[in-house]
Amino acid sequence: MFLPIFLFELKYRLRRPATWIYFVLLALLAGLLVTAAGGGFGTGVNVSLGGDGQAVKINSPFSVTITLGVLSTFGVIVASSLMANSVYRDFEYRTHPLFYTKPITKWGYLGGRFLGSYVVAALVFAGLGLGAALAGLMPWVEQERFLAHTPAGTYLWPYVVFILPNLLFSGAIFFTTATLTRNILSTYIGSVVLLVGYLIASSYLSDLKNEHLAATLDAFGLGSIELTTRYWTAADKNTRLLPLSSFVLLNRGLWLTLGFGLLAFCYLRFRFSAFASDKAPRKKK
Repeated sequence: MFLPIFLFELKYRLRRPATWIYFVLLALLAGLLVTAAGGGFGTGVNVSLGGDGQAVKINSPFSVTITLGVLSTFGVIVASSLMANSVYRDFEYRTHPLFYTKPITKWGYLGGRFLGSYVVAALVFAGLGLGAALAGLMPWVEQERFLAHTPAGTYLWPYVVFILPNLLFSGAIFFTTATLTRNILSTYIGSVVLLVGYLIASSYLSDLKNEHLAATLDAFGLGSIELTTRYWTAADKNTRLLPLSSFVLLNRGLWLTLGFGLLAFCYLRFRFSAFASDKAPRKKK
């Protein structure tokens, strides 16, 4: 039953206007930041996205990696909306008892719901790279701040190395919380707590003497980027994709493992019997 549930979730999400609204909003956010950094709003607006537009260009591999990494961090609010309500939706609309009476496996149900939501979230977050790329082509930005040619890998590589793992980890938190508590409000609050907690923790991590440990504990991987590129020249930043250094691999491996661990915990704790017997939440009149 995995494939039918996965395809249903995918089709349901793709038909929802909210999915495309989120895609456009993220594309606009990235586009506006790149436009501001590229001088599109005049000299009074000074935004740096990893590169100053002079020695290090705004659409260089280094700058794009920083930009997409930072924006994916603040995108956890969007991720919570996309990942949290796939199982909760059945509970909210009182269709949940049906899943206890049908021959549906726990893996098919939870796996289909999660993966369908994750694929759609990955599509939505692709809007970040698209918005950033298109903004650099607009006539109102100062083209001398940009490289004349940008390979597709400049945007694809940080998407694969940072955005997708960040989505899996944060998505696992939201999916597990909503599935086991059946409380969507706590999940949305949790997304804000996650973001604020990460920002606070980052300030403490920066004070650690062991920089390698600090980079490993950075949930969204920005610290591993800083360590890997610390001694790069401007020419390196303009031409080189971020390598899979030991800092990056250890960081990504740790948080992907934690994400899969949360999903395993959700799988072990979930019971169709408890799920079917719970009362659906009452809607306010």
